[in-house]
Amino acid sequence: MNKIISPITFIDKLIKKNELGQPFKLTDEQRDIFRLAFAFDSNGRLPWDTIIYSCVKKSGKTTLNGALTLWWGFTQEPPNEILVLANDLEQTLARVYKTMEGIIAHNPELKAEAEPQTKTIFLANGTTVTAISGDYAGAAGSNHGLVSYDELWAYTSESSRRLWEELTPVPTRRNSIRFITTYAGFEGESELLLDLYKQVVGSDEHPEGQGERIHPDLPIYANREARIFAYWDHEPRMPWQTQAYYDSQKKTLRPGTYLRLHENRWATAEETFITPEMWNPCVDHAHHPSITSREPLYVGIDAGIKHDNAARVAVRWDDDGEKLILVSHRIWKPTPTQPLDLEATIEEDLTGLNDQSDLVEVLSDPFQMHRSITTLQAAGLPIREFPQTQANCTLMGQTLFDLLNGQNLVLYASDELRQQALSTVAVENPRGWRIAKEKASKKIDAIVALAMACCAAMEHRGDMGKNAARGFNRALHIAKEHLIPYPQVPIYIGQTFVDVPATVVAQQTPDGSLRVLAAFASEGMGLRRHLETVIKTWIADNARWALHDQQLLLGTYEKVNDKPDWEFLDIVHETLGGCWDHSFSEWPARRDHVLDLIGKATPGKFQPALQLDPTGAKLLIEALSGRWSYESERREKRTIWYHVANAFSLLVSSIQPFDKNAGKPLKVLTNWQPDEERDQPVVSKTNLNY
Repeated sequence: MNKIISPITFIDKLIKKNELGQPFKLTDEQRDIFRLAFAFDSNGRLPWDTIIYSCVKKSGKTTLNGALTLWWGFTQEPPNEILVLANDLEQTLARVYKTMEGIIAHNPELKAEAEPQTKTIFLANGTTVTAISGDYAGAAGSNHGLVSYDELWAYTSESSRRLWEELTPVPTRRNSIRFITTYAGFEGESELLLDLYKQVVGSDEHPEGQGERIHPDLPIYANREARIFAYWDHEPRMPWQTQAYYDSQKKTLRPGTYLRLHENRWATAEETFITPEMWNPCVDHAHHPSITSREPLYVGIDAGIKHDNAARVAVRWDDDGEKLILVSHRIWKPTPTQPLDLEATIEEDLTGLNDQSDLVEVLSDPFQMHRSITTLQAAGLPIREFPQTQANCTLMGQTLFDLLNGQNLVLYASDELRQQALSTVAVENPRGWRIAKEKASKKIDAIVALAMACCAAMEHRGDMGKNAARGFNRALHIAKEHLIPYPQVPIYIGQTFVDVPATVVAQQTPDGSLRVLAAFASEGMGLRRHLETVIKTWIADNARWALHDQQLLLGTYEKVNDKPDWEFLDIVHETLGGCWDHSFSEWPARRDHVLDLIGKATPGKFQPALQLDPTGAKLLIEALSGRWSYESERREKRTIWYHVANAFSLLVSSIQPFDKNAGKPLKVLTNWQPDEERDQPVVSKTNLNY
């Protein structure tokens, strides 16, 4: 296999299937291109140092790159050194390198003489094919015969330009070339590719073209002095590139992107970002802004103090976790003479939002908000810095673009939001669309805040499954004020022992209502430390009379299959005392008990039987608001809210009828009975039956 043969002969004889195992054969146009590109002279030398193969998307460029790279490795000056590059290592491994692995796997004669490993393919003739990233810093001194580049338009960084210069053809080899597969890039950004393009194409292709056309029918160009060859095509030539395919692409891609990808034409990176065709279908005129009282919220803040507006936008997931819903937004408009008072505006707004809902995360650029972020974090709000770097602005832009384009963002009608959306400018780069706030002619602060909120929601999407606590309503189930424990009334505790120790503390009233006083979970803390430093401290401060009392402190725990109960009960009795028993109900039954309790009303009062302390039970409130999901029941997916909900289910199961007691009332020892006139605890010697 060391004999020099043309790439056409090599592919015809040895590559019968592509990387997917499908039949593969060169087209007539590809044969013409390769005959001209790889025309060796009598000394076995090529007339080119750089060969560019550029055509429209989905023309099989990556497969051809992989096939030609393997041809070079098996036939040219073995043992040779071949480098395969894309914009980053992950893209390199996912594209050309993976394609070569697939071609080898599906073609037996190649497979017999090649050994692919993680980043290097070792050929039997001693040649190596190694994948590196476009910003690789360790390529100096290589003795490469071929450097294969994929999508050179994305090489826009200074480090990638330096690597290009570092990997100049090696003069001591008979042939040392660069082979490039790409489509057109962005004027003003893809400078490396644009320079090569202008050097090689003719004036019929670009008015500044310095090359000449060398084929009567195909757009093949050469600059013999610069030793550059290029096939630069704008036409689809593959059978799968149908009109129906292009019609669908025109509906989903921006005009500039369509021209660049599907006509292989140079584009300007800067474009109007959001069109009416993208925004309007996402507006639901039956949907209106609101401060949600149930669902977890994700918030973005874009703050300006004097010359820019400031905006806050909140979104949430829908019940199926499939679409984001715009919940509310606010815009503040400061002036140079009346700058924005952050404390009286954004901080106050976020504090109120946190009191009325479950704030999962707030993202804010720290440039104007550093003091406010620190203040709000100290107050317990889940806010973090999200600087508007190029990487973050790209994440914001691409996230918002994808949501709008897929109609996975539900908006309410708002003229000011729509106006800002249509004024937003974005710059396309190799990683997606970057919101270019500096290029917008009008204010777009609310759209920036919306994009930040969407980023926060997408980041936490895996945390939110289908809400397990069906029927939970924050407005109804959260008490209006702090719940003070009734003295000398039994304290119920639900306790988990393993993974994350979690505790829920509650009292039951004679009418059957359950008052949840507190909920705790201690990630990274052992059971003993959790009980001693968190639970015992809380009981000592709020219900000291229950400590070590077997009638007033009643605990329920979940049996641990692989450990005896006494290992945990010794710790519990030493720290808290009381009377403890394991739950007789399995997890599904306990979950049903919780759902039953959520749906119950107090007899004769038409109010929920479940009341939660608004601050002490915050973790449980978050769990019931949507953080507890059926999808988290698998152990490796369990979150802190799962453990809190599990502890709550243990507590509820201790005061609900079990199968073994079916039909029997559950007796609870207490010496408390309410005085209806004073609504204060008084002493009673009567035991109450529930």
